[in-house]
Amino acid sequence: MRKPPTGEPCAGEPHARFGGRGERKLFPTPIADDARNNQKLLQALTGVPEDKRGARFVCVLALCAPAALKGGERLFRGECEGRIAFAPKGASGFGYDPLFFYPPLNRTFAELDCDAKGRVSHRGAALRKLAAALPSLLSWVTSGE
Repeated sequence: MRKPPTGEPCAGEPHARFGGRGERKLFPTPIADDARNNQKLLQALTGVPEDKRGARFVCVLALCAPAALKGGERLFRGECEGRIAFAPKGASGFGYDPLFFYPPLNRTFAELDCDAKGRVSHRGAALRKLAAALPSLLSWVTSGE
């Protein structure tokens, strides 16, 4: 039996709007350059006060079964609310983690260890939802055997 694929598109959603466009993927570059993207975000938020720097990380996991298994898809969305810091802080993580300040822990994601980040992150939330649904999905996924 073939295993169903999963997919995980993630994006940052700064609440402040940039030039009226309201980008969701922030500042992707042809070659991943986290430091450059972080600087672009900080420049775009120059003069924006702390109370207007709200942001969220979003993760959607998709579990899809082929037609041979009666098809179908299930989506599991996780979100994490925070705000964009005024300067990068921390050495862990990647992407916007040094700028994503998580108020309940009073730290950026780059200041958290993997376990702490997994407990509060958007990816962790989506994975916990998928894991909780797995028992009911097993018959759906394996019904083609």
